[in-house]
Amino acid sequence: MQDNISVLGLHTALNEKDYICNTSFASNIASAIQSKPVGGAFLYGPAGTGKSLLPQVLSEILERKLFFHQCSAGTREDDLLMRIWPSEETTSGVKIEYGKIFEASKASQSEKVVVVLDEWDKTKPSADGFFLDFLQYGRLSVPNGDDVKANLDNMIVFFTANDERDFSEALLRRFPKIDLMPLTPTLVNEALKKTHKNSPFRPNAISLYQKCLMADMPKPATIQELRQLLDAITFLGKGADWDTLVYQYITKTEENHSLLSEAEKNEWEDYKQEQKTVLTPEAYIKAFGKDSKESNGVEMPKMSDLRNFDSDFETAQGISDDDDIYGVMNRDDSAYSVITDIVSDMPQEPQFLDWAEVRNDCIIAKKPVSLQNSHEFMSRFKGTAAKGEMVFTTDDISLDEMRRLVRGKYTKDKYSAEEIIARETYKRREGHKGRNKVDVRWKEGKTEIIVNIGYIADLYIAMQMNAKHNLIQLPDIHNKTSINTHPLLYISDIVPFYLRDTRPQDSIGSVMLKNLKRTKGYCQMLMPKPPQKYSDVDISARIDDLYTRKAKFQYQVIPEVKVIKANDIQVRLTSLGVNTDYDGNDTVYVQVNEVPDANIFKFALELTDYIPLYKCFRADIKEVMAHMQTSGWKVSEDNLQALSKNGVYCLFVSDHMVVWRNFWYNDCRTMSNTVLSNQIKSTTALLNTLKDSYESKD
Repeated sequence: MQDNISVLGLHTALNEKDYICNTSFASNIASAIQSKPVGGAFLYGPAGTGKSLLPQVLSEILERKLFFHQCSAGTREDDLLMRIWPSEETTSGVKIEYGKIFEASKASQSEKVVVVLDEWDKTKPSADGFFLDFLQYGRLSVPNGDDVKANLDNMIVFFTANDERDFSEALLRRFPKIDLMPLTPTLVNEALKKTHKNSPFRPNAISLYQKCLMADMPKPATIQELRQLLDAITFLGKGADWDTLVYQYITKTEENHSLLSEAEKNEWEDYKQEQKTVLTPEAYIKAFGKDSKESNGVEMPKMSDLRNFDSDFETAQGISDDDDIYGVMNRDDSAYSVITDIVSDMPQEPQFLDWAEVRNDCIIAKKPVSLQNSHEFMSRFKGTAAKGEMVFTTDDISLDEMRRLVRGKYTKDKYSAEEIIARETYKRREGHKGRNKVDVRWKEGKTEIIVNIGYIADLYIAMQMNAKHNLIQLPDIHNKTSINTHPLLYISDIVPFYLRDTRPQDSIGSVMLKNLKRTKGYCQMLMPKPPQKYSDVDISARIDDLYTRKAKFQYQVIPEVKVIKANDIQVRLTSLGVNTDYDGNDTVYVQVNEVPDANIFKFALELTDYIPLYKCFRADIKEVMAHMQTSGWKVSEDNLQALSKNGVYCLFVSDHMVVWRNFWYNDCRTMSNTVLSNQIKSTTALLNTLKDSYESKD
């Protein structure tokens, strides 16, 4: 799991590991592990509050190696680095055993680690000074000369203490301090519900926990002890004796038992735990007077008013119960402008757009927006003042992918094989109050994602599976925004261009790869850059060559686009309007259907150097892989997620497979048209056979 896990994601992960805590505590931990120059904290609190357990659980959640050093009374700084032990196996009669700090420092040079210095308050005070330089610069000097420098970026350090001695001020200034107090009865109740939801004695156990807190016992009752008590009561049934079992599982000494007996006379409402003084954030706001605006005192009428530009039009009021809504946003010029840029057909009336409708006080989306098209929405809404929420939908996220997406990251409200409902929360930008959220629902193969338009970029973060994979990831191209906002281009069409890579799944998210199944024909590819020879003179010379070869094609020019069409193939050169160097030939789009004209296919290859013919479809991956390997398919070189056979590749993407063959210009330019056409026909026939054989029919 990533270290930049959200607060709610960390809160969920901790509780799933049975480390019960509230969101506020998770927030403290999340901010502490992000601190610089090294993440970590001083963990203070009485025995039994989970100080030692917390770093161990965090190491599992963050997938970091754990180095744990248990301090004992009188531990010196040298003991932390190395120990010298008698040994009959060495010439000197001694052997050196390096300490956990030294081992962790070396390990941090190549991996991420968590270091725990448990019960630090048992060490000698001089040990505090020893760590000052280390926590600032990562330097360690070992008496035998084996110096080491830790990579603090890869290290999280926790000191735990029971307050047996004061730490030096210099050491305390290095780290945040987090107090671990006994859990509230409400949290304990939630924890017990996980294992003893139907136990009639659960309320009694909560009351016992409250009494233990009021008794001021050296160590409060733990959740594990309370669970053991409830298990014993269930097992013994009518033979259970409350006094005996409480002593056996909770108090365990006569002194604690007496303290608990005294606390029985007190009321919980009268019990007050010590509270820290709470600071008021408003007291730290530095107020500045507003600068007076300079003005000449003269205001002129707007020309639009003088020319009677009337922007009003009739609309319905609000949202009715009959509306099927996929988005609601404030009605303002910003939102309306973006919505009208996205519509494909010119509306006959200003309030009725092809997928949205303008009402008196809002704009509503009447049709779902595909997650595959989310990149365009993120580009268009970015930086606008539009407010509201949008629903993105897809049927290309499998149950397994959804489980991996929400695990340890989202707060889950419902979790089953039929339906998953979860939410991820993010801190808003500086200067904005509150938090932003993304809600997801997976139900019977359909996924809905609800996103705040004002923070629509969080959609990309919400689809992050791990440090390497994002469901809607696309290769990083310099003209991405220009393509996203172009009315005649779709950013998703760049995906086939990257099938040329050894591992296309490393730069393209699975949702975008699965979108290839919507291709009409055998290729819809957008090369997001100009051809190698891009000038109009170069393109004209190539078109003249087509005339010389008596190729049958049509040439058309529409605003920003030059089109070459022939039987079952189309090539488009499109201007992005941002660069004058390429004569408007900024991108190349190729569409191939059943039996493309060989001359135009070669022409397209001259421009792009490469064309893949492909099919994508849903399949039973485990069954398909087993069968294909018995038919001569082998694991593809450099890509263990793919198989290959006779120049045809098959990439397995969760519950889908993409099958394709690459056609390269250097391989095809000297071929006769007949040979090339036969290769294309055999390829499309093979693709159809594979699809008919392996596509899931459900």
